[in-house]
Amino acid sequence: GAKVATHDPSDVGDARGYAMRHGSVLLEADCTKSLDINDACDWAATKAREAKANFFVYDADGVGLSLRRQVAEFFDNQPVSIREFKGGSSCKRPEEQFSHDTSHCHDFDSEKRIILNKDAFFNLRAHCYFELANKMRKTHEVITKGLLVANPDDLFSISSECTMLEQLKTELCRLPQHYNISGKFQLANKKDMLSKFGIPSPNIADCVMMSMIDIKLASTWDKPISPTINLA
Repeated sequence: GAKVATHDPSDVGDARGYAMRHGSVLLEADCTKSLDINDACDWAATKAREAKANFFVYDADGVGLSLRRQVAEFFDNQPVSIREFKGGSSCKRPEEQFSHDTSHCHDFDSEKRIILNKDAFFNLRAHCYFELANKMRKTHEVITKGLLVANPDDLFSISSECTMLEQLKTELCRLPQHYNISGKFQLANKKDMLSKFGIPSPNIADCVMMSMIDIKLASTWDKPISPTINLA
């Protein structure tokens, strides 16, 4: 599968995060508190380049807006596709029907009606976290119940050699849900997590969540490959 590296520059003074998954397996999750936003971006981009990542995804909300030129220059002329992640934007594939295979994870099936993704998820961040949780649940069922899953993309696991594994598990397991009047699935934002619940920003978990962003691999060449060696 694709190698997807992600970076959360953090705009609330917390540690700046990095994660990298290869296919359905998370290989690395890390953070740094000693670097400023620009140095941290170079730190994360360097790790992505050393891992030969196919994609580099960074949080482009808040202070992340200022990183566009730096990221583009860092990966200039390199085979890395850059993706901006904006968690406050609309969910993935908003007009697609919400998959009822996952409805037991949330009370979306209380009414027998067609529900679109835009009716189920408050924003992109909520959708990606929901998808991450669902993939981990399916992986657990594959291991414990022998569930058969045809598509490996439906699974997600964490390498036992993953750095900062305990911190990552802690962050993933304490994300508070926010109930809104529309009934959409929504998570508390970082500021509310700190002010209302005393929970620091989950920057490592957010990096893992961002790797759930839709990515597309090129299926055709843009142009024919010209030979560089004359064999005549």
